[in-house]
Amino acid sequence: MSENQDFFQCEMELEPEYYEDSFSYMRMPMGSKLSPREAFKIVKREKVSSKKTNPSQPGPTKTKMQEIIVNDGHDLQSLPQVLQVQQQKDCAEISTNVPVVLCVAKLKQGSHSQNNKRACRDLQLTALCDSGGSDCMIAYSAVPKGSTFFTCEAQKFTTAAGQFDSSCVVVLERALFPEFDKTIWCEDVIAYVFDDSKRKCRYDLIVGRNFLKAQGFKLAMQAETIEWNGSKVSFKPRGYWREPQ
Repeated sequence: MSENQDFFQCEMELEPEYYEDSFSYMRMPMGSKLSPREAFKIVKREKVSSKKTNPSQPGPTKTKMQEIIVNDGHDLQSLPQVLQVQQQKDCAEISTNVPVVLCVAKLKQGSHSQNNKRACRDLQLTALCDSGGSDCMIAYSAVPKGSTFFTCEAQKFTTAAGQFDSSCVVVLERALFPEFDKTIWCEDVIAYVFDDSKRKCRYDLIVGRNFLKAQGFKLAMQAETIEWNGSKVSFKPRGYWREPQ
């Protein structure tokens, strides 16, 4: 370097070739299970690919919802690759267990059904504890022939198992949950009847938050447990009580 050449000018000339930026910043989604090194590699690949394509231009629409978004003038883009990887990991780790328990119930019968042995026997019901639903619901297919139904004002329900309409109820004169305790039961539980003839439901009984709160049931989603009267039971895979145990 000559004496007259400015040192800082020389440094700037050499910087693109000899100096690499050691301070690289990036955004990672909250709760991401990717390591910083993995995430940085993905972001680096995206930067290279973004030079070849224009990310602001949405790809061809495939669904009706996407068409509506584009027609309304919104910006439609592909999910960034780093988030796609995170989404795939999250979906792979989703638990298939659900808060389902066994319920042994006896229905309240009218005078015409009291001599019907089939209607008077105890029912073994698969019960889904659904904190998203409000009331208790029972599938029509789970109620024995000859049972007593009671009319009520028509209601529409949205549950974890789908949307249902009901204009009749049955009364569970006694509802026992033997997994927790075989000596404690609930009395006079009103359950709305929904028609599952066209769309089969996985569960016989859907227990809503009103019942869960009144009876003191506690659902722990992270631990996947249900607590009642000091006893805990674990969530179970779908169809658990449909299989011989």
